[in-house]
Amino acid sequence: CEIALVVLTSLMLFIIPSATQTEAWLASSPTISFRTSWSQHDSRRNFLLSGNPASTDENFDLAHGSANEAWELDLTLLSRPYVSSTLEHMDSESQSKFFDSLDCDADLLWEQIKLEANQALLDEPSAGPQVYTRILSQKSLLHALFAIVAHEIESELMPATSLQNLFFEMLDTDQDSKYIALDVMASTMRTPSSIAGVVNDKTALFAVLFHQGLHALVCHRLSHRLCLTGRTGLAYYFQSTLSRKYSADIHPAAKIGPGIYLNAGSAGVVIGETAVVEQDVTILQGVTLGGTGKERGDRHPKVGRGTLLQHSCSVLGNITIGEGAIITAKSIVTKPVPPFARVSGVPAKVKSYRQQDEGFGMEGSNGYGRSTFVDGQRLSELEIHMRKMYLAYWNEECII
Repeated sequence: CEIALVVLTSLMLFIIPSATQTEAWLASSPTISFRTSWSQHDSRRNFLLSGNPASTDENFDLAHGSANEAWELDLTLLSRPYVSSTLEHMDSESQSKFFDSLDCDADLLWEQIKLEANQALLDEPSAGPQVYTRILSQKSLLHALFAIVAHEIESELMPATSLQNLFFEMLDTDQDSKYIALDVMASTMRTPSSIAGVVNDKTALFAVLFHQGLHALVCHRLSHRLCLTGRTGLAYYFQSTLSRKYSADIHPAAKIGPGIYLNAGSAGVVIGETAVVEQDVTILQGVTLGGTGKERGDRHPKVGRGTLLQHSCSVLGNITIGEGAIITAKSIVTKPVPPFARVSGVPAKVKSYRQQDEGFGMEGSNGYGRSTFVDGQRLSELEIHMRKMYLAYWNEECII
């Protein structure tokens, strides 16, 4: 054994280079030199691609928990209606033609998505079959989303056609249409890339086609409706499918409001049976809304509207998270959180309070919102006009 140990030690000394040799190799490596020059050339883009916190823009100071961090800016967006960048970049004459072409009962969000689809065909003609099949050939936003999700979760026992029929049987109501539309807006608008304006091609079209969190929410809304009507077996089937396909284990009985941004991913999201998530909540990867294991019955959190649940945080027990609160990454919360508080740690404690935006206290969000001021600035005439059209489509009164 002693001889073997001596031989092994000699091999390790021979194989493992010294610190001086390592530094010399790193200095001469073309790969490392390329990354260094890339970082110096464009620090913001490097931050977005690699997660490097060394950014000169205070809105991207995620590593230090700045009050201006990009995720927190979504609070000021809750009163803004969705305006497609394609429509916004049109001249006034083209915008007038677009609005004149719409019927009085047109779904403005769906019309903008079709506008974005036509623009996508001009930019990328090879995407024609997908864009036409999934978007332009569909009758409405619900038809498009249900078809996309149905083809993603279909199986031999339940083909896509049967799934689409079930979606329309359970979700074809005015409330479900409004909730899903607000989910689409949240999935489009409420990301750091959209907030900072770095990624200009973030559109509702891309959210409908590719956003896994949005697709997971559509599945949950179906399983929740099935649960409410007593079809629990089928509801649990969709919960299992949702967990397997999108890494989001959401109990069918969980109540989830409109305008949710769900960042489903490999880290997984868990939402328990008696949990309540109000409107405009942002849920990032790895979030758990669970029980402590010591309670029975109503044992899961109640999350107020506008709350931000950051990566891998856990909120445990039948506690209330106040509106506009922030639970920072990897925190564990077992006690109630006041409104607009920023909490962190294990166990989580209040560290500071975020500033309440003028429009946050108003009823509704995005196209359904009431406030015409965001962060002290009045909405543009285009945004106000589009909000009126959103509310008219949802049979809501517009208060200006």
